[in-house]
Amino acid sequence: MKNSIRRQMQVWLMTPLLILLIVSAVVSYVLSMYLSREAYDRTLINSMDSLTSRLVFNGDRVSIEQLPKRTITILTHENKDDFVYELFSSEGELLTKDMGLPNPPLAVPTGEMAGLRYEVIDNKVFRVASTRISVPELKSGYLIIEVGETLNSRKEYRRKLLLGIVIPQMILLSLAVLAVWISIEKGIKPLRTIGELVQRRAPTDLSPIHEENAPYEVKSFLTALNGLFLRISADVEKQHRFAANAAHQLRTPLAGLKTYIELLEKSSVDQETLKMLNQMGDGVDRIIRTVQQLLSLSRAEQNDSLLQSYDVIDLNCVAENALTDAVLESIRLNIEVDLDHPETPTYIRGDAISLKELTSNLIENAIKYNSPGGHVSVVVTNNENATLIVEDDGLGIPPEERPKVFERFYRMEKAINLDVSGSGLGLSIVSEIARIHRATVRIDSGKNNKGTKFTVIFPKLQQTPSGGADSSDTTRGGSAVKQKNGTKPGSQSGAKTPKVQEMQSKS
Repeated sequence: MKNSIRRQMQVWLMTPLLILLIVSAVVSYVLSMYLSREAYDRTLINSMDSLTSRLVFNGDRVSIEQLPKRTITILTHENKDDFVYELFSSEGELLTKDMGLPNPPLAVPTGEMAGLRYEVIDNKVFRVASTRISVPELKSGYLIIEVGETLNSRKEYRRKLLLGIVIPQMILLSLAVLAVWISIEKGIKPLRTIGELVQRRAPTDLSPIHEENAPYEVKSFLTALNGLFLRISADVEKQHRFAANAAHQLRTPLAGLKTYIELLEKSSVDQETLKMLNQMGDGVDRIIRTVQQLLSLSRAEQNDSLLQSYDVIDLNCVAENALTDAVLESIRLNIEVDLDHPETPTYIRGDAISLKELTSNLIENAIKYNSPGGHVSVVVTNNENATLIVEDDGLGIPPEERPKVFERFYRMEKAINLDVSGSGLGLSIVSEIARIHRATVRIDSGKNNKGTKFTVIFPKLQQTPSGGADSSDTTRGGSAVKQKNGTKPGSQSGAKTPKVQEMQSKS
């Protein structure tokens, strides 16, 4: 999150707001202190003037007539504070009842100006005002009057004033923070939308992103991104064309070379020459198979389109067709194969040719990496999801190598030591075809922890085709077993296909 634009904008915009809030709170506190002190000091001085008007002279004696109850209530701010007053002569002698006020300072201002200070009396803080007033009736010519009050009303007034200033500021700043937050989210929404749009795309979807409704600041980024898409698309297209052209160009000379080798085998009588020709023929077969797999892999990568654009096909028919093509190899290696599928069609959405390639690769691997007398089982289920299972009792794949077998050109050390021919592309093709069909491939151990069990789980078909599907329809993976043997694809569950039985009986 260190490089997050959202976080940086939040820091850049909200930090000044928080600083402003702190400064505003301090200024409001200082302002409330000043205003409350000024207001109550003025009231205290007015109270002192009111006491001056109530002076009573009796010769050289001076007193203050008794204050009415209402006046006392006003002076004590509705009885919230303690109010005290005293009279001093010019020499500093106390002339009234001692209420605890300290002696006035030596320099006391005269007239409207009054000296103001804080004093602690009986553990209470008082605000005390002192002033000198002219009294012609006295020989000295003036008196000193001192009044004091506690700070309860001042504190309450200050608190109300502070709350009246700070709370609105807090609300305004909170709204400002919220507005900044919303503005940031709105501002980066186009970037988030572009990110989600790119994330939802298929890996091969390199079409440009529309720039019409994009903000001005984002258009330059979209222009650069679309330019990148265009360059990548051209490069991928070149690679696909190169692979397809190379594979097509290789197939013709390889087929001719295979024919010449077979003719030489028929005409040659030297056993050493026949042995070399057989080895050459096996090598050419491996090259032809590798070329076919490269073509299949290229075709699978190019067909990475939306799953909804595929036809609805019967997975039972796909499995039967793939198994029929593998019968000759299973007889040659003495491997028993069988097919088990539901009597009703197992509908999925996909490309019949690609799915047959997926199934054929799984079956061929199960046969190739097995021992003579081994068994390969192909099972199709149609429960919560359509599932294709190819299980064997052969070599097996160690758990630590299972994630690697889908990598291109990867071959297990066991397979290399057994001298089993292969290019390491078969399971890569399986993984690629499963991916474009939104299917998942799982590898487990076979029965009794022997061999390998491949499980391909296809997405559930949301809507079954009305009226069923004709199993002979080639556009939906039409059954070669039915066409060649006249046997319905949905044969008895668990039974071998007639083609398998027939060819195994001949062997």
